[in-house]
Amino acid sequence: MNKHIKAFALALIAATPFAFATNGSDDYQSYSSLAYGNNGGTGLGAHTYLEGTGGGIYLETGGAAITGGKSMGIYSSTGGQALDRSTSPGAFGIYSVSARFNLDNSVAFSGLNLKDTQGSTFGTGELISFGLTPGTGNTSIFVAGSVNQTISLGSEIRGSVIDFQLTFNSTAATYTLGAKFSGAGSYTTVSGSLKDTNGGAAGTGNANFLGFGNFNTGTSQNLIVDNIVIVPEPSAFALLGIGGLALGFIARRRKA
Repeated sequence: MNKHIKAFALALIAATPFAFATNGSDDYQSYSSLAYGNNGGTGLGAHTYLEGTGGGIYLETGGAAITGGKSMGIYSSTGGQALDRSTSPGAFGIYSVSARFNLDNSVAFSGLNLKDTQGSTFGTGELISFGLTPGTGNTSIFVAGSVNQTISLGSEIRGSVIDFQLTFNSTAATYTLGAKFSGAGSYTTVSGSLKDTNGGAAGTGNANFLGFGNFNTGTSQNLIVDNIVIVPEPSAFALLGIGGLALGFIARRRKA
């Protein structure tokens, strides 16, 4: 009997790599300026260029800043711009982030994604992306998992701060994404399946990178990002607790 309980407990612990991972966060208050290669916050990699010509990143310190007078800005210019930052959440977690879409949403997608592999483009290894795109208008968030969905917020999004909360499980290949105007009481959510980055294998790849892209080219077309937080999904801790209880039960039986 002990052998079966031990195997069960070890399997539970093996299924919870995220519970041991370093949390990631950045509110951009520690920066005096911002360029590729800069790093700040906790548990995230440096800002890494992926693609786009003419655009870039900067530290937004004006009225468009989201929190504390400083935020990351991504300007698109003539060829768009995309970057990412590495993280180490493993298979499942909760990713929260705020964005201000200071753009006219007339050219192409601008928003964020969760990636398995870095690659050299915004979409490489993408598990899910979300943001604004001309085809779904200016009152809805476009969501691209294994199938495309929208989150209708019911009024103009451009210029406002939007809070996002993404709960993901790449082992089960599932997600729930919530979006709301900052200060609103509750999120409007959609759920679905993540994109398959494993070529048909069970589940998807782990969430290893946070991507940011602004492809709405032109002058004064900026995507502002702030309040990045990625943490373990609570069920990971619950699962770990079950494993710990099982191991404790084994130890007590052995003493008996």
